[in-house]
Amino acid sequence: MSETKILRCGIVGAGIGGLGAAIALQRAGHDVEVFERSAFKNEIGAAITLTPNASLILERWGFDAAKAGESNKCQYRSLRWDTLEVDYHDCFDGVQAKYGYMINAFHRVDLHNGLRDLAERHHSVSIRLGCEVYHVDCEAGIIGLTDGTHVQKDLIVVANGDKVSFAVHPLVLSSASSLSGSPQDSIRKGRCRGRCRVKEDGEICLPHPDTHGQDHVR
Repeated sequence: MSETKILRCGIVGAGIGGLGAAIALQRAGHDVEVFERSAFKNEIGAAITLTPNASLILERWGFDAAKAGESNKCQYRSLRWDTLEVDYHDCFDGVQAKYGYMINAFHRVDLHNGLRDLAERHHSVSIRLGCEVYHVDCEAGIIGLTDGTHVQKDLIVVANGDKVSFAVHPLVLSSASSLSGSPQDSIRKGRCRGRCRVKEDGEICLPHPDTHGQDHVR
């Protein structure tokens, strides 16, 4: 049986997604290096909900959920926007028995700090702070840094939103065009986000790039 090749992995961005990818790849036996432009001095954030499948993965990795301040979600309530009356209520009593874990919530900063500690202390992931990536050549496997240096990798994971320009193989763009039914190009859009509108009657509206103004939601 042939030995599994150890990949030189470069991860752009040391947020929650980037750290998660780093831990998973390092646990699989690969060589991981993370590039993060910030110094993590002013981290902010709100609550983040984790479903049981995500919590089970963190547990397998050895993540200390109690230290990170997890809080179990026991129920869900949806209120009407106009009267604040309870419009929908769901109890999560049977979630743990069915899926093996509760639905939990963490403060983003606590979750991020816990993942960073897990990556660096327990899995020896190399995180380079203050290293801003400006360009990724997917075909050549090259990461370009703003200080003028270039790093060669076998696998590149981009986990910092849309803050990097890309050089993509034409076959990839051709496949994307075929799937979408319209020409695709690797053009930087300036933002990366997901959005939907929910009408008062509960009907979900698909997002439109030209939509402006405020919508009532419930």
